[in-house]
Amino acid sequence: MAEGRGLDDYMIEEGLSRLPELLRRADEKAGELGIMVGRVSRFHEIRVSPGGRIAVEVDPETYFSHTGSPVHRVGDYLVIVDPKERLVLARIAEISRSDLLSLVGSHAPADMSLAYTDPSSIATKAILFVEPVMERDWEGVENPRPATTSIEPQSPVIDPKPEVVQGLLGLPEEGILLGALATPAGLVKNGRIRVLLPGKALLQHVLIIGTTGSGKTTLLKNMAAYAYSAWAPDSPHEPVMVFIDLNDDFIQLPFDPEEYPRDDPVYQAVYQGVKPPHGVLVVLPVTEDAVRSALEDAGKVGEDPWCSIAEYLVAKHVEESLAPIIPGIEEARPRSYRRRGACLVEIRVNDKIIVYSPYTVNTTSSPSSIVSRLMPGLTTLAREVFNRTRERFLRKYKFYPPLSLIAVGIAAYLSLRGQQGQGDYYNKIEKIVEILANDFLLPRIPARIIRGNIEGILAASIKEFNKAPTDIITDYAKLLSEYKPSYRTLEALYRRILGLTDTGAVDVLYSIDGSRLLLGEEPGWGVLVETASSLGVPIVIDLAALRVWGGDPGDAGRVIAYRLLERLKAWKHELWARRSRSGLAGKRIVVVIDEAHQFFPQERGERDEKEESRQVAGMISRIARLGRARGIGLVFATHSPKDLHDIIVQLANTKIVLRTERSQLESVDLPGDAKHYIPRLPDRYMVVSSFAFRDYLMAATAPPVVLHYDLSR
Repeated sequence: MAEGRGLDDYMIEEGLSRLPELLRRADEKAGELGIMVGRVSRFHEIRVSPGGRIAVEVDPETYFSHTGSPVHRVGDYLVIVDPKERLVLARIAEISRSDLLSLVGSHAPADMSLAYTDPSSIATKAILFVEPVMERDWEGVENPRPATTSIEPQSPVIDPKPEVVQGLLGLPEEGILLGALATPAGLVKNGRIRVLLPGKALLQHVLIIGTTGSGKTTLLKNMAAYAYSAWAPDSPHEPVMVFIDLNDDFIQLPFDPEEYPRDDPVYQAVYQGVKPPHGVLVVLPVTEDAVRSALEDAGKVGEDPWCSIAEYLVAKHVEESLAPIIPGIEEARPRSYRRRGACLVEIRVNDKIIVYSPYTVNTTSSPSSIVSRLMPGLTTLAREVFNRTRERFLRKYKFYPPLSLIAVGIAAYLSLRGQQGQGDYYNKIEKIVEILANDFLLPRIPARIIRGNIEGILAASIKEFNKAPTDIITDYAKLLSEYKPSYRTLEALYRRILGLTDTGAVDVLYSIDGSRLLLGEEPGWGVLVETASSLGVPIVIDLAALRVWGGDPGDAGRVIAYRLLERLKAWKHELWARRSRSGLAGKRIVVVIDEAHQFFPQERGERDEKEESRQVAGMISRIARLGRARGIGLVFATHSPKDLHDIIVQLANTKIVLRTERSQLESVDLPGDAKHYIPRLPDRYMVVSSFAFRDYLMAATAPPVVLHYDLSR
């Protein structure tokens, strides 16, 4: 400044006379948008840089009179009203308080008996260090942008109104509700700011992580309740939600909670009016043991044997899984009917509808390249033998044989290894097939024999092919003799097929009268989605039902899940390929895979286990990448990300993390300060990192707004 010029003269001569007006207008704008709590400090240098912090001074009167405001909470939001007509959203990173004595440089007395309290000595300014997050112009309607522009000292700082925070964060106004905006200290604006995950984020896949009791299942249930409260039934634009359920958590979706959490602030703020869906479509896995139980106990079987079996199994499932928690449901009478060829069983209780679709894996209509994917870990040579012999069988006999018959055919061929070319070789095949079929196949076929010899079943025709099992097995064994695969390759194939059929859920053969054999039915995604969409209900693939039939939901559950995911991808791709104009073609499907580490494990163990995991990862990667273009979104949920395959973490463009140990988050890319809080988060609080948001967020969901009863108690 030139000698003899005052500050006012300098400002006028340099064209800075507008500064007082700019500051005045900034104060006015601050009053419009919130409550003034302080100013950007005049005594700290202001540097705007990645990770930089700005000092904000809060006078003691404001500090002590606004005890419930953000100035007391690290992680909460303030807005800087910069005089250059910009709004800057900032997150509080640090709060500094000093006693007056520390400010004047005094030290504690040697004799502590002289120390005493002096309330006036803490009437000092609070210094908040805030991190700029997003910015936009005062009157701008454009999307907020990252905060990169300079910030002026003395800029007013406000506790903003809810809509100001929402606008500066660029929060979507449509989507599926995750909860209310929060910080580590609690709710922002008493929970009045909704955090919605937009549909595009669902189609680019989501990973939800949370330890037991953190609220992961509650979040998933609340998401479903909100979706079916907000979405219009049978709308071609709204997704159908599908839950792959290992624990009977999601069959409870249609029912009211034991008590609505009306006193919960999150519920009061953003969940008012959210109700359970009015029904559910349950895909009910059916095994050989389930069919056997039905044929032994059901009494008379009607004209539609599969539907008769289904009615019995539905009654059994209701008794075991729903009656303990839904009073009066055991009195509901199952009613079966056919829709697009598939058997469906319906029960109603009060104003709720539950539709069951009995389900087995039926490979006899699927190409070999698809069926072989049900056997991850299969060697390249074994897969080639399986594909070639099965396709050759199709060309010769016009159908694919059930896998259990292929297994017996392989066993017959292996038992006569080295005897090809002998004159009575084919007679030997027929004899060994008869022995093996009686020992291996006959005990596993559920049958209701009224009169006659049970062994006669093996000579009965399979209705779908008009050919007896022993004839099919013999034909396949003879075909192997022509192909002459190596012993080691065929043995590896046999072990894999046997592992698949031992689940009891694949190519289920059964007989109701001993004169003919039938195959369990596998409904397609077309009828499942059409039914669920028309009713406005989610789909639950209830793998926990395998326990009801005395089975293990582990291996059988994985087979069914892989099969359903592969067929979903194929169905959606087929609709796209033929440019279908049906409402189903544009229907988005959101598949929630709970306990995802059970289906897509990390590559560990022996070489075979690693190869199996690798092939499963390849399958889900194909589904995820194609599904994004065809309208399939995947939501993976797990309490153990360390046990989850790395490909899942890579595929998920949105990460939602509830309370979890930091050691579990090594592979999950989250900001360091977020990772600091995650192990200590309260129940139902989450950190959300997504391309759909301008910055990582925290949110809190309400206690369950649908029934949430732990059947394992």
